[in-house]
Amino acid sequence: MWCESHSHVEDKIRFNEILMEGAMGTMRSQVMIGHPHRGLRWSQVKQGLVEWRHRARSRRELMGLNDRCLQDIGISRCTVDFEASKPFWMA
Repeated sequence: MWCESHSHVEDKIRFNEILMEGAMGTMRSQVMIGHPHRGLRWSQVKQGLVEWRHRARSRRELMGLNDRCLQDIGISRCTVDFEASKPFWMA
């Protein structure tokens, strides 16, 4: 049974899918209400976004460390520059 509110939710999901695909072309999401076996589940999408945000934040923090701190943790400035140059979706 389809109702107007269900249709609105589906439109919202499709809009979010388009935004995600355009902004993060590497992740194809086909979140479907009532069809959890198709595409990614919403919880998987949310987990991916959390992971990407964590990577971006960690890389920014690494860039902010001075050479002494990097030496203490055993990472060279070259390694930090390489890590920081990666896009947020790359591990």
